[in-house]
Amino acid sequence: MDLHDGYGGASAKFTFDHNYAYDTHEEGEADGHMDIKAILLKNITFYTLKLKLNLFIEYYESAKFLKFKFDFCNKLRIGILKNSVLCSILDS
Repeated sequence: MDLHDGYGGASAKFTFDHNYAYDTHEEGEADGHMDIKAILLKNITFYTLKLKLNLFIEYYESAKFLKFKFDFCNKLRIGILKNSVLCSILDS
């Protein structure tokens, strides 16, 4: 996923590391697609998933040149705070 600052200056290519998220990368699907259901199906405990998502959100929010926030990060944060089943977030 290429992200630019909107001024033709700073840019970065983010790779989804498996420590933060799983890239399903199925045929016809964009690179870096986060599939929370795939994480849950791998029987990772909710505590571990919560920790990884917190790290993932902090990783993105620490990118100072970004002039916007990702909607899915906000949805994930809401899901974590409500201690809900995270796979349902993607269906909303």
